[in-house]
Amino acid sequence: MDEADRLMREMRGFGLYPGKITYVAMTKGFVEGDRLEEACGLFKVMESHGCLPNTVMYSTLLDGVCSLGSPDKALQLLGEMEKAGGDSKPNVITYTSVIQSYCENGKSLEALSILDRMVANGYAPNRVTASTLIKLICRFVGESFVSDT
Repeated sequence: MDEADRLMREMRGFGLYPGKITYVAMTKGFVEGDRLEEACGLFKVMESHGCLPNTVMYSTLLDGVCSLGSPDKALQLLGEMEKAGGDSKPNVITYTSVIQSYCENGKSLEALSILDRMVANGYAPNRVTASTLIKLICRFVGESFVSDT
């Protein structure tokens, strides 16, 4: 990633600015390398050069935030996507990522709130969303069963 980052900086020095595909690839590389701060910084650089983020770009960054166990930061990014609209609108995959992140961090009510928000914005749950919710319900039932015994 260091070499790719250096090359991209060099390109910008010559007035050559990468497109969305390059920015997505770089963001994904930073995210997979646990370099989330650099991925967020790249996001800001991209915007400053007039390359507006799309759903794929946001989702790549959001997945990184979720994988680090930061559902509240993921929710913040989701809000930015909703405000931006256009090519940046969240989709069922994006919402489901945030729902999963909240579930994995033991924040069930927040996960259900995101589900409500997703449906209110016109997106029906898909199989992954349903599977996530089934796991959440099983956890509730399991906790209830354990506390009743």
